[in-house]
Amino acid sequence: LEAKDTWYGKHFFGKEHTNYVIAESARGGCAISIASDDLFYRIMIRSVQDGVECFKVTRTDVRVSGALRRILRRPPTCKDIIEFCKPELKGVRVSKVNNVAIAEKLHELEEPKFDKLYRIGLVYATADQSSESEMYSNVSGSERWDEFLEFLGSKVKLKGFDKYDGGLDTKNDMTGEYSLFSEWRDAQIMFHVSTLLPFLPADRQQLARKKHIGNDRCVIIFRDGDAPICPSIIHSKQLHILAVVQPHDVVDGVTQSYQFAVASRDSMPPFEPDMPNPPVFPKDDSFRDFLFEKCTLSSPPYCLRLLVVRSLITSCDSFLALSNHLCPPFSPTHSSFYCAFRIFLCAAFCVSILFGSVRGCV
Repeated sequence: LEAKDTWYGKHFFGKEHTNYVIAESARGGCAISIASDDLFYRIMIRSVQDGVECFKVTRTDVRVSGALRRILRRPPTCKDIIEFCKPELKGVRVSKVNNVAIAEKLHELEEPKFDKLYRIGLVYATADQSSESEMYSNVSGSERWDEFLEFLGSKVKLKGFDKYDGGLDTKNDMTGEYSLFSEWRDAQIMFHVSTLLPFLPADRQQLARKKHIGNDRCVIIFRDGDAPICPSIIHSKQLHILAVVQPHDVVDGVTQSYQFAVASRDSMPPFEPDMPNPPVFPKDDSFRDFLFEKCTLSSPPYCLRLLVVRSLITSCDSFLALSNHLCPPFSPTHSSFYCAFRIFLCAAFCVSILFGSVRGCV
């Protein structure tokens, strides 16, 4: 097993290969590419859950399914190859896609731009707030909140902002006049800050704020107190990572250290960096690096390339339903049907030869 992010450009794009899509699986959908030469199969699997996985398999190692295919010395099917690499995908529906545009999209996923742009929700919560609507209703925060914002990044004026905007309005100030922005390890991070997004007194749910923060894959809650935060406090289908930061040691009104906690969806595999015990960090660059790494680069479903994989799989699923160039999906039922159908054809062919021989003898 190899984990390489540039395999498609090296071994697939512009060369003879086949792309497949699994629209539904325990891994949230997969885009699969298979290429072969005289000795090896190369298989690249992109899934929402596991990210990018690459396999180089000796052709003779893959077992051919079906007695008839083995008798006829036929090569393994795509399902044989996929199941050899990922046994957990056995029995799922695999659909072949004959579309040049899909190959171009898969190639674009390897471009660095997909790894360098991030957006993170940032929410202020007082010591006694315990609901989403309460947190979104904070017009401003405390001095410790302002100190934390300054620690994370720079306050920028949105109008005319020419770097990554994270979906915020940079022309008419419709999403607030200012936001928080940070550049870190060649990455650009735009924060959706609850107290900087528009506040509407008549709106109890503060939908103008929820619209942005509720669509972020990662949200950081700054709890201005010691009370714990329930991981389900933010209601969002998009949220995968919830981080909580609390001032830990405050001397003369200045925070010296932070306590940090992270919760994630059950479907997410564990991801680095590992949390220390106790999870208390001094207020310095090492904590800032740890926080950014935990909330961005090391969290599989948050990378923009995986968001694109999800949308790509969805679009492929729609394409497969309409395309006239779709090969029949492979499934256990279909495989059994085709095998039986081929046996019938062979039997009919043999019978026809037999009758022809008998007639010739007569």
